[in-house]
Amino acid sequence: MTQLCKPILIVACASLALGMSGCAAVLVGGAAGGARVAADARTTGSFVEDQAIEMKAGSALSKEPGLAQGTRINVYSYNQQVLLTGQAHSEADHARVLELVRGIERVRLVRDYITVGPATGLGQRGRDTLMEAQVRTELVRLEDFDFTRVEIIGERGVIYLMGLVDEANGRRAAEAASRVRGVSRVVSLFEHPGAAQPPVKSETPPVESIPEPAVEEAVTSPAPMPGA
Repeated sequence: MTQLCKPILIVACASLALGMSGCAAVLVGGAAGGARVAADARTTGSFVEDQAIEMKAGSALSKEPGLAQGTRINVYSYNQQVLLTGQAHSEADHARVLELVRGIERVRLVRDYITVGPATGLGQRGRDTLMEAQVRTELVRLEDFDFTRVEIIGERGVIYLMGLVDEANGRRAAEAASRVRGVSRVVSLFEHPGAAQPPVKSETPPVESIPEPAVEEAVTSPAPMPGA
């Protein structure tokens, strides 16, 4: 690891980010999940593609010298849709992160939930981690619900839900998450299996930046999953 103030790619151990200071941080969401393929709703090919997207995003950001030390970005890919959360030090950093991620091959959509401002501290990150675990527990308790189909991401009291579920179960998951103490907002980013499947496009993928209502649901149709 160099001493330059470049973004730091955290691959398998997210806890490493908690102790870092003086440089921008990039957290890659699913890079430690190789053993989870058998329990995942995605095909093996799609799962691997998502891991590759996350790694490419982390690599691109880690090599970008222009990002300030106050920038902290989390990258998650599910079925080739990329969710970006975290804090950018400036609007320029925010724009550069979007530009780099949009340039990654096979990305269908970039969901931009980055805010511009100070990075979250250790206390808030710890609360978010606990909140994720509590939401997971609520999903496990749901009757006739496959919790392995849902990815849970917590950021500053907001819970983001990604996965391949039908509409009814998507609503159940969001309602369960909203009951957890400390959750200020639930953002459902589910795709519904069996819906119309748009192709993966070769041009630069769109960026979806959604306002911040108290409760939100954004559902899209899954694209064909490469290389099962």
